[in-house]
Amino acid sequence: MTNQQRCPATAVTGVSRAADRTVTPNHGNPGGGSTAKNNYLHRAGRIADGPDTGKAVFPLASTGISRHTNAMHIALFAPYSQGPIRGNIITVQRIARNLALYGVSTCIIPLDSLSKQEISQQLNATPPNLIHAFHAFHAGPLAREIAQESGIPYVISITGSDLFDAALRDHPATQNALNAATAVSCFDQIIAQQLTRHFPAIADRLEIIPQGVEPLSCPTSIKRQANTFIVLLPAALRPAKGILEAVEALAPVAATDSRLRLWLVGGALDTG
Repeated sequence: MTNQQRCPATAVTGVSRAADRTVTPNHGNPGGGSTAKNNYLHRAGRIADGPDTGKAVFPLASTGISRHTNAMHIALFAPYSQGPIRGNIITVQRIARNLALYGVSTCIIPLDSLSKQEISQQLNATPPNLIHAFHAFHAGPLAREIAQESGIPYVISITGSDLFDAALRDHPATQNALNAATAVSCFDQIIAQQLTRHFPAIADRLEIIPQGVEPLSCPTSIKRQANTFIVLLPAALRPAKGILEAVEALAPVAATDSRLRLWLVGGALDTG
């Protein structure tokens, strides 16, 4: 039985292969490099083992991959699978792809196209060892609810707006989901510091694993004007991404150096 066959209804693997780079260990991005991959797999394996094995669940002091890793099946809860391309689903797909390279079966659960009943039926048909929710507000509460009903441990990855959008960050559902998670991950030390300031209870369960970096094919040639200095900001047009802050920060430089350009890579996700 192949990795994809285990979740025939919504099995999705990543569309891109990450560059295998060594990065600072962080929470859960197998697409980020060999060190990050091994840390994710090791932690996932130990979480899935649970307290019944007598092993520490989190944090992990030892290294290596759990002996159960190759038999693991992980359900990845993705808030978005339709509409504009979002960084969230790109990250989920990359992690799924690279977990498959390590023999780990994954199943992407698109929360925007399946009801809770359909999700529960799918998980009951092929029970995962672990639920990995991407976004504390949009995916965390459902992961918490299903985990409570099924006894399956769950982890949450902070993806951006669940921290930087105050309405989402301060929502009781976000706090409840984070407080009940077996582990929480983020992609950067600065984000980790802000997380522990807003959610001090998760400090001992917080892991940092940087985002992966991979080469991208460019379908069309991008013309760059001669004698320009370009700052590239990969972010959608939305307040939580800090677009205005970037413009304001670069404005003094642009006033004295006409070569400066700010290029944005991302669509307009917020309207109104």
